[in-house]
Formats: sequence, C-alpha cells, structure tokens
Amino acid sequence: MLIRILHWSVFLLFIGVILSGYRQADSGWSGVGFFDRDMVHIVHETSGILIVILITCWALIRASKIMQFRLLTVYQKLLVIYHCVLAGLGLLIGMLGWMASSAGGYGQKLFGVLPMPNIFPKLGADWAVLLNSTHADLMTWFFIIAGVHIVSALFHLLVLRDGVFYSIWFSGKER
Repeated sequence: MLIRILHWSVFLLFIGVILSGYRQADSGWSGVGFFDRDMVHIVHETSGILIVILITCWALIRASKIMQFRLLTVYQKLLVIYHCVLAGLGLLIGMLGWMASSAGGYGQKLFGVLPMPNIFPKLGADWAVLLNSTHADLMTWFFIIAGVHIVSALFHLLVLRDGVFYSIWFSGKER
C-alpha cells in the first residue's frame, strides 16, 4: 500500500511541477492573476523538493527487490531497470533544479516558508543557468520514458487484462 501511495503522490506532484514549470518559462505571461509568479514558483519548488524526497523513499523501500536482482527473471530484471531509470531521471531532474537554486544563491523553501539546505556551492549565475537549462532539457527524456510507462499501463489494462494495472491502482490486490 505504501508503494501505491508513493506512486500516485509522485504522479500528482509531477503534474504540478510540470504545469508550474512551463508556466514559469512562459515569456508571454504577465505573472499576475490567481496564481501569480510567486505562487507558481512556490508550487514548482515545493513539488520538486517533495518529488526528490518521495523518490528517495521509493528507492529505499524497493532496495530489497533490487538486491534480489540476480534471482529475477529476464522480464522482471527489465522492469526493475526501467523503473530505476524512470525514478533516477525524475530524481536527477529534481536535484538539478535544487542545485541550480543553490548555485545561484537563491536557496529553496518548502511551501514557500521552510528553508531547505543548499546542496551545491554558490558558484554564480553562469552555473545556475547551466544547471537550470540541463534541468529543463532532461524533461524531454522524462516525457518519453513516462509516456512509455503510461502506454504500457494502458496496454496491460486494455489489451492484456492481466491485472498488472490494478496492482498499482488502489482497488487491486498486492502483487
């Protein structure tokens, strides 16, 4: 059940981080309205920090499965590798955003009020821009890999009808 909660929490946070990230990058947006520029930044920053924390928790919980890697079938090994790549890329993207803020000397705040530690030395604007552009550029790869994840889930649900989709859905039985 904990894996399901982590899975769907990270999914919802990724929706928030993606929408807020694209809104922040919209040069034609005035930055005013119900969700002004500050609120959008808080949503993006907080979602990113929480994603880093939750993916780390997921990895720690799943470590036992990874430790049994040599005992798994080839198909199970591919699934473990795939999920590790997806989680690792999500973690890397979040960490790069956090590093960019640290390098620029901006710091991070959870929910806009709780200061988070800087995880990278303050190196100036050039480093912040480089890390932030890498943070944004990796989203293309994340979308591709996450798209494969979604298509695979729908394939299991609609074509194979083998219960795999329901194993991560809240109404399914534990696998």
